[in-house]
Amino acid sequence: MAGSVLGVMALTKSSVAYVALLVLPLISLVFSGYRKRFWTLLIAFSLGFLIVVSPWVIRNQIQFSKFAIAKGGGDVLLIRSVFNQMTPQEFRDAFYAFSPTVVRSDLLGPVMGLSDEEFACDGKLAAFNRDLECDRLALSQKRYEDVRSLYQRGKRALPYELSLNADEQKAYALQQFKDHPIRVLTTALPLSWRGFWGFRSLYWKGVVLNFIAFIALFLAPVLSVVQRRLSWLMVSVVPVSLFAFYGLVSHFLPRYSLPIVPSSIVCLSMLIVSIFGSLYALYRPGSRSPVRLN
Repeated sequence: MAGSVLGVMALTKSSVAYVALLVLPLISLVFSGYRKRFWTLLIAFSLGFLIVVSPWVIRNQIQFSKFAIAKGGGDVLLIRSVFNQMTPQEFRDAFYAFSPTVVRSDLLGPVMGLSDEEFACDGKLAAFNRDLECDRLALSQKRYEDVRSLYQRGKRALPYELSLNADEQKAYALQQFKDHPIRVLTTALPLSWRGFWGFRSLYWKGVVLNFIAFIALFLAPVLSVVQRRLSWLMVSVVPVSLFAFYGLVSHFLPRYSLPIVPSSIVCLSMLIVSIFGSLYALYRPGSRSPVRLN
């Protein structure tokens, strides 16, 4: 059943299929308690996954001669490969560009000396604006080297300039990843910051809730070890793995982390219950907390 649910998620978002390569062995290992039952569980989880995913993959092979869940994803990899080429100044400015509006205006703007006016074509933040009029003009006139937006460079300018089809985009991007592994890791920092703000709130109360909920999500795997509770790991392993995957191989649009939001709220609720239980035990030793994690 668990494998089938993961399979349904993979059909909804093909990135889950890559995450499943890590998650299925991990949960099999944890559930088996590092015993021989590992292989039985791994086969069971994998079978549930394959029952759901295989018909669609076979259909794609028959119809499109492509043994895959979804279309390549080469464009996303190519866009990310361009983001990996950010200059040191762009790396710094990315944290401003990828922050919620209220964080930019009330906090980072005064500190970093930036404002949203810099997103204009001649501004310092033009590289992070995908809707520049000057970029549309440059693309229409085939002046690909003049395109300023990192997104438009990877999405359109580079494929047009090098005449890359979908498969060639993927191969080109993967080669760039192999050639510059350090850039991949460093660029993951500002892009993960971008994905961190999945609530997409316009107000401080939503930003604060976003912050504490995602912190609770990232704490969950640690708490699963500290408190020896499998529930922490089961709730967080897929969303945390997805977050890491997007941070490493994509340009991490905020909508990518929207499906992670419900899990972060669950983890926050569990954390509140856990803290309440600890405080209750501290002030009323020997009594059982009325609200607790099983």
